[in-house]
Amino acid sequence: MLQRESDVLINECDPPCLLSSVSAEVKSCDAYIGLCEDDPSLLRFVNWLQAELQLHGVICFISDRSSYRDAHAHCLAKDVMDSATLGIVLVTPKTFSSPYGMEELKVFLGRGNLVAILFGLSQEECLARDIIERRGDLWQNDGGFLWQSYGGLEQDWKETVNKLSTVEFRLFAQKNNWRDCILDSVALVGKRLGKSEITEKVRSWKESVVGVEYPFPRNESFVGREKELLELELALFGNIEGNEYLETRSRRSFTATFNGGRPSVDSKSKDRGRILAEKSNDDTEMEDTNADTIFFPSRGKKADDPSLKITSRCELSEKGIACISGESGIGKTELALEFAYRFAQRYKMVLWVGGEARYLCQNYLNLLSFLGIDNSILFEDNESTSLENLEEQSISRVRKELMRDIPYLLIIDNLESDKEWWYERNIIDILPPLGGATHVIISTRMPHVMNINPIRLLYLSAAEALGLMKGSIGDLPVEEISALRFLEEKVGRVPMGLAIVRAVLSEISISPTKLLDAIKHIPHRNLTWVDRQDPILMYNRGMVQLFDVCLALFDLFGEHGYLASRMVQACGWFSPSPIPIPLLAAAASTISRENDNHNYSWKRWLCAIPCVRISHNEQLEAKATEMLVRLRVARVSTRSGFIYFHDIIKLYMRKRGNFATARSMVHVIMQYGSPRYHSEHIWAASFLLFNFGSDPVVISLEVPELLDFIRKCVLPLAWDTYAVYFRFGAALELLYQAMKALEAAKVGQFLEEDSLEWVPRWRTSKGRPSKKSDPHLHKQLASVEATLLETFFKMMHRGPMKNT
Repeated sequence: MLQRESDVLINECDPPCLLSSVSAEVKSCDAYIGLCEDDPSLLRFVNWLQAELQLHGVICFISDRSSYRDAHAHCLAKDVMDSATLGIVLVTPKTFSSPYGMEELKVFLGRGNLVAILFGLSQEECLARDIIERRGDLWQNDGGFLWQSYGGLEQDWKETVNKLSTVEFRLFAQKNNWRDCILDSVALVGKRLGKSEITEKVRSWKESVVGVEYPFPRNESFVGREKELLELELALFGNIEGNEYLETRSRRSFTATFNGGRPSVDSKSKDRGRILAEKSNDDTEMEDTNADTIFFPSRGKKADDPSLKITSRCELSEKGIACISGESGIGKTELALEFAYRFAQRYKMVLWVGGEARYLCQNYLNLLSFLGIDNSILFEDNESTSLENLEEQSISRVRKELMRDIPYLLIIDNLESDKEWWYERNIIDILPPLGGATHVIISTRMPHVMNINPIRLLYLSAAEALGLMKGSIGDLPVEEISALRFLEEKVGRVPMGLAIVRAVLSEISISPTKLLDAIKHIPHRNLTWVDRQDPILMYNRGMVQLFDVCLALFDLFGEHGYLASRMVQACGWFSPSPIPIPLLAAAASTISRENDNHNYSWKRWLCAIPCVRISHNEQLEAKATEMLVRLRVARVSTRSGFIYFHDIIKLYMRKRGNFATARSMVHVIMQYGSPRYHSEHIWAASFLLFNFGSDPVVISLEVPELLDFIRKCVLPLAWDTYAVYFRFGAALELLYQAMKALEAAKVGQFLEEDSLEWVPRWRTSKGRPSKKSDPHLHKQLASVEATLLETFFKMMHRGPMKNT
């Protein structure tokens, strides 16, 4: 077992001096935790249970007495059994043939302080007669006269096993309820110890995580990717038993089991994992020729360090990290989301972090609140630490929390670069140390991250693609099936495009042939591209035409359809995170109707298609949002009142729209945005207005509007960024860019006034009045500039930088 300073545990390797120091603590032990084997799944469960109990102040002593070879260790474990307030016994099939396991059950049953956790066992499988007579699949090979394996008495053995079925405090750890079982165990231990605050904390935590773990609801139309899901499980857990996946509900997929006491990895499953890895390498078109060697560079080590070399993907479980790679729209996020839903019970919590370069650090620090970390004490504890290091310490606090034996699933979705944008930190410096209980999944378009051999997603098979497009539609004629095949090729076989095709066919009374004709008739847009942008639409004309068809279809549904069309147009300028529907609708309402006269003939042809029109009512916003979700142009977020658009949709709308739409978004953020709740979108507006890095300014505001934006958005956002998350550099950079914009506006204002003051009088009478200096505006400029400087120096003054 692993030894930690805060733990009270022993093993056969402990020296006598350590055992002596431990013996002084056994008198205050709250819970004795006994187990009888070293199965990896069982050890992961026990370590999690122990860490969770200690997090609530319960002193634990873990013991596997079957591994002890030292008499003093056995004596110490015996003393703890006698003095512990509660006895928690992990009951597995091997417990019934272990003298130590049966003794622990007998002792704690006799004292009435047993908390039994049946690991991988049901109540029906713990009957003495069935075990002796080898009834059932479990006991057919492992049953019999088990007391004879350790020289026990038959009557004592039978009584202990039969009493186990009547014990009052018992829990069942099955393949689909690890998290629930551990939290219930903690609550039960707190109740039996008379610590009601533990039970209340567990209840409060359960309520707090509802609806915040996942960014989106589960995709009920998820198709295929079973091999990739199996590879993910193999990469993170290392062993897979049987041919089933862990499932939380009845679905068409298969389920993996991990039963304590039973052989978790037999020769068949090992061969299966090896064949799977070889098959993956053979099937992947982009796989490197030398895919069997993987390097994990870490801080202070070079990539060619022999200690960093790992062979085969099967050994990635020792690192607990997996990477999903593929082009945009191929289903990386869907795969990670499906894995998270299937295996959520193996983790205390799923932590979802957006991996976009500019937002990565902030998204990672948002985990502080999810993990219950109070970051306000950093100033008090680090008065002599430079403010540049405070952000590092905030990141370190997240990393430290993820280093516990409490397992989390950290998903970094859509990682754009292996370096963070603000300070160019390497991604390895942000992630928790690999190899612990926490697992990490990274999805990215990059071919490699940290030199990890990724799981590369390919296109769906022909049958899977057809099933995704058909959905619940029944049998189709041959010509319609052929049209679906043409549609698949038209959108480049991208699963995202196939899902939109499915939505259009199921929500609108249109056949595949009609939809194909609509795509063929739509005029092609000549969009311009730059090297840094995602090339998915550059080479996929069919996807662009499919998006154009969807937008045109919105206009056939009345006012709410028109609002939906404008909401899509506005989404491109918001941040990558889910967008508040009221903000998006407000931005959309300011967008004027585009002049589409040049497409009039095509729209007349499209209007001839019979459609199911949604009845109009006063709730335009709700109806428009519903339409966007139904046609799969957007997806609903688990956060109430938020909606999400894929990066491909946003890129398409930025290319299709104009800067007037971006200005509408900035105005709405300025009027309704809250730095506390909409910080990502205020940052997105700031990136449009200010010259960060090498990116040019996208839009400019009039001086009064710029002043309002700085007062309402920049100053509160900078202070929150600094005071809450200690992102000192980002906060100062935001203030600096705002001051630069103010200086440019001030210079431009003076130049404009000087040029207009020299306009001849005879020209002012023809509609061009002379513009005179506005004292009130100059006063506002000076006031905002002074506030920016004051805020800047307040940040500099707090902490040791005040002398610089």
